[in-house]
Order: sequence, then C-alpha cells, then structure tokens
Amino acid sequence: MKQLNETTQGFKELKEKWLEQVKTIDTPSKFNNFAQKVMFGYEHDYGTYVHALGVCFLAFIKVYGKRLSGYQADCLMWSLIRDVFGHKDPIALKIVNYGDILYPQLCKNLKVAINDELGNQIVKVAQELLVKSGNDCHPKVKEHWEKLANGWLPKEVKDARTKQKGIKA
Repeated sequence: MKQLNETTQGFKELKEKWLEQVKTIDTPSKFNNFAQKVMFGYEHDYGTYVHALGVCFLAFIKVYGKRLSGYQADCLMWSLIRDVFGHKDPIALKIVNYGDILYPQLCKNLKVAINDELGNQIVKVAQELLVKSGNDCHPKVKEHWEKLANGWLPKEVKDARTKQKGIKA
C-alpha cells in the first residue's frame, strides 16, 4: 500500500486525478468502488486523509445529491460545520469571501478587516487581473483593480495591516 503525505512526489497530481474521476461517478456502485480505492488503497497521513475524504464527499454528493437545491446545499454546508466539525457556538458563524474586495459592486457589502497577508494577496491578485483582462472588463472594475494593485483599500474594509514598504493604507 502506497504511503501518502502532502509532500509525496506526485500527490498533487494524484488528487487532481481523483477530482477528474469524480466527474465520471454517477452510480452508487461506482461511488463505493471509488471511495474504497481512495480511502483504503493508500496509507494516508494527517493531511492526505482530509483530501481523500473531501474527494469522496464530492463523489457522494454527485451520486446522492442530484436533487439538492442551492439552498439545501447551503444547509448541508452549515450542518457539516456545526454537526460534524463541532462549531456549536451560540454566536452566529459567517463565511467571508475576501475575493469580493476585488469587485466594487460586491465589496460595498463587506465589513471586514484585513491583515498583511490578505493585503498582499489582494494586491497580487488585482495586479494579475489587470494583466489578464487587458481592457476586457468594466471600466469601474478596472479602476478598482488599479487602486487595489497600488495598495488602496475600500472604506468598507478595515485596514489592520502594518505599514509595509510599498503598501499604501
């Protein structure tokens, strides 16, 4: 049995192969065979075990969740977070898509703070989007990306960055 860890040469490619295989799984027997192979055909470590469970979950949903609506999928996600992962805090939970900062029409609804790491990611992604899109985007989006690429943050985003060289608050 092949031992896996996240640094095993070829693990990333193996996970991509699993994800491709998920697309072909459309019956309970195919799911069972796939899950057996992924979960028990390898000796997983702490990290690869999570990846294996994740692709098996995707395959499970593909076979058994064919009638799942978007709302039901959202409920399932929160059920996993609360019931499986044990986040039963009485205070509300929230998932934040920090990528919304990249779009002026979406970031206006954000009330978040970002640190140095997120600030650097935003700058980098905005720069990449500018290069990739050329002029193939809305002018307001392009203007927004240009400002973000220079370290600017929208007023809805609390700047919790330390003042680094090249980052403008």
